[in-house]
Amino acid sequence: MRQKDVPFAQLLNRLRLRSKETQLRRRDVEALKQRETGEETADLHIYAKKDDVYAHNIERLKQLDPDYVTMYAQDFSYEKKTGKYKKLDGHLSNATHTNLAETLEIAKNARVMLCKNVDAADGLVNGVCGTVAHIENPNNLRLPVAVYVTFDDPDIGVQRRRRSHDPADLAGSTRIEPEEEIATKRGEKRRQFPLRLAWAITIHKVQGMTLDKAVVSLKGIFTAGQAYVALSRVRSLEGLILQEFNEEVIYCNDNVKLAMEYMPPFIVESPPVRHGDDVLTVFS
Repeated sequence: MRQKDVPFAQLLNRLRLRSKETQLRRRDVEALKQRETGEETADLHIYAKKDDVYAHNIERLKQLDPDYVTMYAQDFSYEKKTGKYKKLDGHLSNATHTNLAETLEIAKNARVMLCKNVDAADGLVNGVCGTVAHIENPNNLRLPVAVYVTFDDPDIGVQRRRRSHDPADLAGSTRIEPEEEIATKRGEKRRQFPLRLAWAITIHKVQGMTLDKAVVSLKGIFTAGQAYVALSRVRSLEGLILQEFNEEVIYCNDNVKLAMEYMPPFIVESPPVRHGDDVLTVFS
């Protein structure tokens, strides 16, 4: 259980079973509305739609460094006659099979996330986050040589750091180089850094995360369960800041509700039994 705040965990349990036709408890609505504080914070922002994520990330990047770097992917067509790849002057118009971006805006101290698995054994997997420590680009190339990232978890990339001979001031940072990936149905390739900005990310990408604090926007929620996933990333109600609160978008899939009704409750609704200074919670 990521929530040590028991009342908040109980609230979340009610939200995860709420159908569209069921009214939320007034006390639950009031508790959530109180977290719509309007507070400006640098904590992770969570949105339903990629456009909102992009807008927030670019705004933060411009605030950090108006002269940020734009990295341009290298795209390659496949020549059937020769069996070789040929570098294109422009970019592929249908690169739907890759997470590697056509252009990547970035700067030193920017928050970033890996967008593909690079080395699973070393923890360099899709979704891990960190901060840019250095951009290596001595010849001012459109696609730099390397980006050094200080990951939030110091165990991520430790094997790669041991094998490298990086400058002492980058000892805690991991060297990330461009990756190649099939980008189209026809087998065309893209070469780009496997990174994206991460001051904000989508609800889809935060699944599995546990956060002390987060800003959650309920704008643009478009499917059952999305709101619950976003709200349940934080450990406590105090760690949650809400934007665009809308109770109508907080509901679950009917099939999920049916399945959950056959499972034992994760947290009981009744208060814990107290004995002296000890607290005993009884699960049925």
